[in-house]
Amino acid sequence: MIALVGRARAVRVSPEVARRVVTFGPITQVPGLPPPALGVAVAEGAPCLVLDPLGDGAPDRRVGLLCDVDGEAVLLVAARLASPDEAPGDELDVRAVYGEVEGIIWARSAQRAYERGA
Repeated sequence: MIALVGRARAVRVSPEVARRVVTFGPITQVPGLPPPALGVAVAEGAPCLVLDPLGDGAPDRRVGLLCDVDGEAVLLVAARLASPDEAPGDELDVRAVYGEVEGIIWARSAQRAYERGA
């Protein structure tokens, strides 16, 4: 298990979804992407959705926690990564955070299609 440490709090990420700590390329912003999504970045040669679940904004270092959420590559970022012993906190439901972002994206897409009369 690993902890994401932000300015105000820390959360633990279950090994069920956490894969490994990785470096990643620049974060490309995507118009309309809702928080806590920051954009998309390449990690280990593949595009990943970048989530900032603690709301601290893009990190200074390009190190994140690569997660697998039902086959989707998701990169979690925070001010720093630590062991849960160093930074105890509640467990983050990564699937729920990802699902919330995905739900907003789909709802916006459906709204645009409705407005176009599709």
